[in-house]
Amino acid sequence: MQKADFKIGLTIKYDNIIGDVQFVSDDYITFCVSERESTCAHSLHPTCKVAMLVYPHQWEDCTVVTNNNSTEDAMLSMYQAQKYRPLDTQ
Repeated sequence: MQKADFKIGLTIKYDNIIGDVQFVSDDYITFCVSERESTCAHSLHPTCKVAMLVYPHQWEDCTVVTNNNSTEDAMLSMYQAQKYRPLDTQ
């Protein structure tokens, strides 16, 4: 993708992580990968967001997500397997 392709609110996928573009500049873009209700009583915002930063040399690895209606796809994109974790034997 090129800088002109990124628009705020566009759903993209990078490194198997799906999120909505939040910020676009010549130096980098960010996209939201997680959002939850804020638990701090003194927070200035109602939600807490986690954004991923993508530099220009990584933009070519981004793809547009055309159908993001599946909750299952979103959950799979967040899953990271623990390669050497032993199985729970109870």
